[in-house]
Amino acid sequence: GPLVGHELESHSHLDALSFLAFGRGVPLAIEAGLSLTSYDDPLYRTWFRSAHAHNMVVVDGEAPDEATREADLLAWFVSPAVDLFQAEHGGYNARGVNHRRLILFVHDAYWLIYDELALRGRHHLEWLLYSPHGFTLENGRMQPDRAPGLMAIPILPEGARRIAPVEGVMDVPGPRAYEGASERRLVKGMSHIQETDAPRAAYMHLLYPAATANELAQVEAIPIKVRGAQAAGCRIRTLD
Repeated sequence: GPLVGHELESHSHLDALSFLAFGRGVPLAIEAGLSLTSYDDPLYRTWFRSAHAHNMVVVDGEAPDEATREADLLAWFVSPAVDLFQAEHGGYNARGVNHRRLILFVHDAYWLIYDELALRGRHHLEWLLYSPHGFTLENGRMQPDRAPGLMAIPILPEGARRIAPVEGVMDVPGPRAYEGASERRLVKGMSHIQETDAPRAAYMHLLYPAATANELAQVEAIPIKVRGAQAAGCRIRTLD
């Protein structure tokens, strides 16, 4: 939606359609946050505000344009079983890219993140995710070292995937985020990279908050074709 008041200034982060995730009593997906000291922190402008410090899709290594990055809410649905959010932003329109993100939250189970980008020309895309808990990148997925932890499984695009580690200084919140950050430390994450000149690119990721060690080896997400429709889907198998 429209930016308000001071958000037209440097207080606003370059974090179009970024998200956070909390579950199992702990923060699972985080961003750099706010400086623990003040807006005069030398890292504030160079890192904390930057696109690369957030869980979002970054295009061509650049931040979205501040003048056109306002998001439009396309769908919002809540129920006792699932919540759904969909929005798009034009922060990369000048680069020939429009980004739409859908987040499906299945209560007490998992998040499904779907990103669709309409493209003109060739682009370098980075899908970023940071987690404050230890993990390894193996078999093309984020695998937590122990539970509770966040498992991130890429579903789309299919085929060989380019997954790279990323890291940055972050103010890590405690279990209750609104009580403020508890510590500043180096946090690691993953970057799912696409290089494409196709008119359309898509990402789909399953974010699964594993509560027990057994779940870490029992979660699968497999893409499926939706017959007769230009749509994407997946089959998710869990311990239950």
